[in-house]
Amino acid sequence: MQHRYLTRRSFLSISAVAAMTALSGGLLAGCSSTTASSGDAAPDTIVIACLAREEPDVRFIAEKLADKYTIEPKVFGDNNAINEATLDGSVQANYFQNVPYLTAWNQSKGTNLQTYGDAVFYTIDILVSKKHKTLDDLPEGAKILVANDNANRARELKLLENAGLLKLTEGVDLPTTFDIVENPKNLEIVEVDPRSRVGALPDADAMVAPSITVYQMNDPDLSVETALAKEEPEAYEAAGGTILVVTPEVGNAAPQWLQDVDNAFHTQEFSDFLQETYKGAKAAKTR
Repeated sequence: MQHRYLTRRSFLSISAVAAMTALSGGLLAGCSSTTASSGDAAPDTIVIACLAREEPDVRFIAEKLADKYTIEPKVFGDNNAINEATLDGSVQANYFQNVPYLTAWNQSKGTNLQTYGDAVFYTIDILVSKKHKTLDDLPEGAKILVANDNANRARELKLLENAGLLKLTEGVDLPTTFDIVENPKNLEIVEVDPRSRVGALPDADAMVAPSITVYQMNDPDLSVETALAKEEPEAYEAAGGTILVVTPEVGNAAPQWLQDVDNAFHTQEFSDFLQETYKGAKAAKTR
């Protein structure tokens, strides 16, 4: 089995989300229990939006903080819907995305969601195939699946470049397929919704995907260990790890419940849980 570890080349240089001026005073009285709160007062139920792949993480935190708060995950099947629910206050926070994705989403929507705390865990982008064992096995015109959103597509195209499969225009932070300037094998780069690429894989030669997505496929032939190419830590850490995201009103107020949730995500106990549950597909960041 051939493995090629990727080196970092001018990875995403996206600036951090700008800090917003803290709001003076509290929120208006009479908000429902699912409306974002300020200060140290916690909602009756703290709802954290996530994808199905992060639901076990939120349930772990909910159990560890059960003596102080009622925390519930709310699972969505769509990234946009998660951020929209966070904006409108129907959830208190979300936990599924990294900084580049959030930055690109804010820019495209004209919104100001922001991160809270450090990255919780990192995933590795990997190139996997059910049909081919090595990069050299990829045939002329091979169909390769990549994500269709700005941040993930850029990261995945750079993985393919660092694997030697194509060359991109230099100096472009968020390259698209239009930035492919060399393609020796005439690869067909197919953009798909990140939630749909697993179902599209049987009709493709290979796909680029986060390690956690591949882990969820529960396929013994597809893993970090069997990947045709993968990122090194400097690359996936530069891309950013999965983080807590809130509105500026909540983040700048830094209520005690938010601090406690963030702290619980960065304990050795949570790190051990990730390792035992995901077998390396999620790399925790402890303090």
